[in-house]
Amino acid sequence: MKAKLSLLLSSFVLAAACCASQGHRSSRLHSQNNKTPQAAGGGYNTYSIAPEVAETYIATDEDALECDGEDELTFCVWLKNNGTNAFIFSKTQSWRVFHFDSNDNVIFYIDSAGCTPATNYVQSGNDLTGDWHHVCGVFDGDAGPTNDDRIKLYVDGASSTGIDFGTVPATLDDCASNLTIAGPAGIDEAYVSCEALSAAQILDIYNSGSPEDSTSVFSDLRVHVRMGDAEGDSETTLVNSGAGGNFTSSTVDADDIVEDVP
Repeated sequence: MKAKLSLLLSSFVLAAACCASQGHRSSRLHSQNNKTPQAAGGGYNTYSIAPEVAETYIATDEDALECDGEDELTFCVWLKNNGTNAFIFSKTQSWRVFHFDSNDNVIFYIDSAGCTPATNYVQSGNDLTGDWHHVCGVFDGDAGPTNDDRIKLYVDGASSTGIDFGTVPATLDDCASNLTIAGPAGIDEAYVSCEALSAAQILDIYNSGSPEDSTSVFSDLRVHVRMGDAEGDSETTLVNSGAGGNFTSSTVDADDIVEDVP
């Protein structure tokens, strides 16, 4: 009798252990299938920059960086708006991106033909004050005749329902101006490519944080700036791993490279 009871008890313990194991496995699979977006850089990101007003990085190899004369452009960056009206990235009289207006909306400009000041832009309907947001602007002059065809803005992986103004040209003008990175704002993981990424590709970038191998997403990458995480980054230099040269500054302070990331 004791032998039978012992055998039954052993069988019960084994069954319970098996069920517990399957339960834990199911829980792990559930967790894996409900992943949230990683921090920018997929866990390898420590620093961002937070330049003040009039603190600017300027591209050193303008020809290699620009997409002038092209009919496609994609720009992606993580931004933390401090509520101040400012251009964050700009190539004056060609394209200017992510200007925060007085209502804390973000604006993506494509300048008018003839290198005249920007009157053609798409504006997000989002109040982007305070938190980090992933913002991408896409220009595709060959996508169709309307502004909605040619220029799009994405915030946190989703297409923005903003308002477009003016008439977006079919190509970017070849204008003599520098590409600059400026404050005031938190800025991290910036990309510029002379191609028009799809909505699915934009979402992939957002969900991954920022791919370590940026060439796996972009085929014509001109700018990838880590904003403090690349070897050689400092208050005077931001290393560019894209096709163009680095960005340099004589106005940014060392304390503007901060441990505050998406």
